[in-house]
Amino acid sequence: MVKQHKKMWCKKLPFRIGATSCIYPDDILPNVRKLKGKLDDIELVLFQSDNAGNIPTRKDLQELKLISNKWNLTYTVHLPLDIDLGSAISGKREDSIKKTVVLIERLSVLGPYAYILHLNLLGKPERNIRFWQGRLSESLKKIAKFQPALAQNIAIENLSYPFSYIDTAILENGFSICVDIGHLIIMGVDPLKHLKKYFSTTRVIHLHGVNRNKDHTSLKYLDAVLINHIIRFLKDSNYCGVLTLEVFSQADLKESMDVLRKEVIKNK
Repeated sequence: MVKQHKKMWCKKLPFRIGATSCIYPDDILPNVRKLKGKLDDIELVLFQSDNAGNIPTRKDLQELKLISNKWNLTYTVHLPLDIDLGSAISGKREDSIKKTVVLIERLSVLGPYAYILHLNLLGKPERNIRFWQGRLSESLKKIAKFQPALAQNIAIENLSYPFSYIDTAILENGFSICVDIGHLIIMGVDPLKHLKKYFSTTRVIHLHGVNRNKDHTSLKYLDAVLINHIIRFLKDSNYCGVLTLEVFSQADLKESMDVLRKEVIKNK
C-alpha cells in the first residue's frame, strides 16, 4: 500500500507526482477515493467502445470535483485509445474528432491539467506516411478550432513510431507534448535527449519501467542513473508540470514511489 499522506520529499518538488486511476482493480471513482491525499495528480484512464466504457457519469464528475478541491488534487485525462484521427476512412476520422471534442467538453468540469491523446499509426503505412500526416494535421486543426485556448492542454504522447512524423503538426496547431520515457526506451531513443528537445512544450511526463521489452512496469526495472538524470534535469529546469508514474497495480506503484523517493533525495 502507498502511504496515507504525501511525504515531504514529494511536496518540495517543483512538479506534481501522479499515478493512474487503474491502481486498484476497480472503476475510476473508487480508485480516486483511495488515492486522494497520496498523490498530486491522478491520470483518469478512459476507454470506450461500442459495448463498454468507463466514462464518468455527471454524478461521478461532481464527486471527483469535490475530491479535487478538498485534497488539492489535479487530474490528467487519458483519452480513449480507439480514437483514430489519421484514419483513411473519412467517417472514422470525423467520429474520432467528435468523440475527442465531446469527451473534452464533458470532462472540462474537472479543469484537467491535461488531456493525453494518442495519434495512432496502424499497420505499415510508411509508403503513405505523407497522406497519413496530412489527414492527421487536418484533424488536429479541427480540434484546435473547437476551442483554440484549450489546444495547449491537449498533450500528444510519443508512441511506437518516430516522433518526427508528428512533431510539426503538434507544434503548428498549438498542442503540447506528453513524453513517455518507457516508450522511448523501447524505440531505442535516448529519453533525456528527447525530453530536452521538446521540453519547452512538454506538459506531462510518463515514467515507468521496461522489463524485457514490456513497459508500464515498476521503476525498479528502469536504470537508476537515467532516473537520477531525469529528476536532476527536471529540478534544474524548474519543471512545474505533471510526472505520472504510469503503472497499473498497487505493488508497482509502491515500488515506483520508493525508487523515486531515493532518487529525489539524492538530488537535494
